[in-house]
Amino acid sequence: HALDLKGIPAEMNLDGGIVDPIFIGGTPSNKYEILVKEEDKEDANAIFWEWAQEAISQIPKDYYLFEYSNSELKTILIESTEWNELDVLLAEKILRDRDVAIDVSEIDAKRNDRKKEMAQPQSGQEGWILIGYIFSFIGGFVGLLLGYSLWKAKKRLPDGEKTPAYASNVRTHGKIIFFEHNF
Repeated sequence: HALDLKGIPAEMNLDGGIVDPIFIGGTPSNKYEILVKEEDKEDANAIFWEWAQEAISQIPKDYYLFEYSNSELKTILIESTEWNELDVLLAEKILRDRDVAIDVSEIDAKRNDRKKEMAQPQSGQEGWILIGYIFSFIGGFVGLLLGYSLWKAKKRLPDGEKTPAYASNVRTHGKIIFFEHNF
C-alpha cells in the first residue's frame, strides 16, 4: 500500500456493510476502507490531502464537479467528511475560479450544525420493540438479537465518531428485552 511506503502501516478492506444500518433505516453499501492506527490518523489524512493537491492539476475538464452549481459545491465543502479529498479541494478551486466568496466561518458553523443533527439518536422503533418483546416472551434467538441491537447499536458519524443509534427510551427497552430473554 502507498501509505506503507510513507511509513504508516495500513490495511485496505472492502466494507460490505453491517446489520445495524438496516435497523436504523439505512442500506448496506460496499465501499473500501483504509484502516490505520489511531495515532497515525492525522499523518495519513495529511498524505491524502497532499495526494489530492498533486492530482488536482490533472483533472479533466469534463470531470463531473464542473457541472455542479455553486450551491452544490458549497454543500461539498460543508459535507467534506463524506467526500474524498480530491473532490473537496476541487469544489473549493472551482468556486474560487468562479469568483464565489467562501465564508470559512459560515461553512464551519454549518458543519457543526450538521454533525449535531447527525449525532441525534433515532427515536421511534415501536415495531421493533414490540417484536423484541414478543420474541423475548416466546423464547428464541431473535428476541436476544433484537434486544441487544436496540440496546447497544451505534452509528458512526462521517468523522469517525460513534454515537448511540437510538434514543435512551429505545435503548432501555432493548436492555429489558435482552435481559428478560436471557435471565
